[in-house]
Amino acid sequence: MRVIILIIVLLFSGVTIAQNDTIIVNNNSKFKIGIKGLLERSNRGPNFNQLVYNYGIHGIYKLGNSKSFLETGVFSLNRKFGGYYEVTYRNIQIPVKYRLETKIIYFNIGIYGSYLLAIEADYITTHNKTSSDRKFNVGYIGALGIEKKISKQFSIFIEGWFTDELSSIKKKDRGFFYFDSEYNIEEPNIGIAIGINYKILRK
Repeated sequence: MRVIILIIVLLFSGVTIAQNDTIIVNNNSKFKIGIKGLLERSNRGPNFNQLVYNYGIHGIYKLGNSKSFLETGVFSLNRKFGGYYEVTYRNIQIPVKYRLETKIIYFNIGIYGSYLLAIEADYITTHNKTSSDRKFNVGYIGALGIEKKISKQFSIFIEGWFTDELSSIKKKDRGFFYFDSEYNIEEPNIGIAIGINYKILRK
């Protein structure tokens, strides 16, 4: 929770400094594509915090003449847990998010599906055996950020970001959702993302 508050404070501090500058791309475009890199804290309680690096590509489509957008993409989603031994879950994530842009900031929120590609562990136990891990998971996702135009079609952005599972990561749990799970992930991936967008201009 303290990390989320810190991210929000930093973002709004940046907004205050940048109010006299050009923020957010002009609205003469229906579609943007971009890439981003993410530095995230992945944890399963305060004693298991681990840093992970994720990355991906996304597309942003404007809905009519409003400030609303639909955002989707393909991302690596790694979750890493430490303690007596480390376990890394390597996933592919596809989010679908509602995005709202203003002249200052933007935010998005939505859901995602992820597919487990592999796990890496110091040693295999009954708890982290690959065969007991759920391959497909669903979760929720959100971000709050600032985007700055650097040319007619390019812009850079920085955002605070989080993801968390709604489904349990183990097939042997009582139900599909994490709140029925013995092995639920108790806290989300939380971190900072930076990236660049390319605006496809309308003719």
